This record gives sequence, C-alpha cells and structure tokens, in this order.
Amino acid sequence: MPKVSKTRNEDYKKRIARGYCGCCGSRPIDSGVTCCICRDRAKAVYNRKFFYSRAKVFRFKNTSSVVSAKDLWRLWHKQKGFCALTGISLTRENAQIDHKISALRGGCHVIENLQWVTKDVNHAKQRLTSEEFIALCHLVVEYHQE
Repeated sequence: MPKVSKTRNEDYKKRIARGYCGCCGSRPIDSGVTCCICRDRAKAVYNRKFFYSRAKVFRFKNTSSVVSAKDLWRLWHKQKGFCALTGISLTRENAQIDHKISALRGGCHVIENLQWVTKDVNHAKQRLTSEEFIALCHLVVEYHQE
C-alpha cells in the first residue's frame, strides 16, 4: 500500500520534484511550479475576484440598478485597460471606478455613468464631472505655462 503524505504541502513538493504540476499533478510543467492550464485557471479566478469585488460595492449603494462584474470587465476591455481621463495604463493596484457625473450631483450607479480611472485622478476629480475636471486641468496648465 502506498504511503500517503501527511499534508497537501508535501504532495505539492513531491509533484514538483518529479517534474509534474504542483496543482493537478497530471501534466508536466513547462516553467515554474504549475502547468499552463492550471496557471491560466488561477489567473482567471484572480481576474474574476478583482471585478466581483468592485461590483459588490454597487449592490449596496443602489438596488434599482445592478452593475455586475461582467459589466465592469466589459468596461475595462472597452477602455483597453487605460485610464479614461489620462490614458495611463491601469493595474489592479491603481485602478478605481469613477462616476462621470458624481452620485452626489445626481449621477446614477449605472454602467453608462462609470469609467475606470487611476486612484490619483479619482481623488483629484472628486465631485466634478469629467468635463469640469478636464477644464480645471487646462486652467492649471495654462497658468503654469505663463
């Protein structure tokens, strides 16, 4: 009878030592500790968690309109992963959802009123509409060019 490892960690280490995926154990690894299929699955789960955690906020704010994780994912891909106002490449660390028209100024929690921006832009913009914020940025640039 084969000896069973006491922990999952031991099984994981044994699979890797034999040159197989540490996750599933059935496929040879090409690089790292997991096969490409398990790596892709883990990446997909990580992506889902990112968009679900952002969508969860909108469930508590307004029950009449639901912004789903899929809606946020589509918006991310529509913007190609760039900030809607600056064009800076977004990451999970610097990305935030922003209302084009602030909720405090009558804007709704619907996907048409949302955009992905960087944290810095979101903090600077605050309650301004996108147009007001861009106009303010132009004033700042004009003042410093004189």
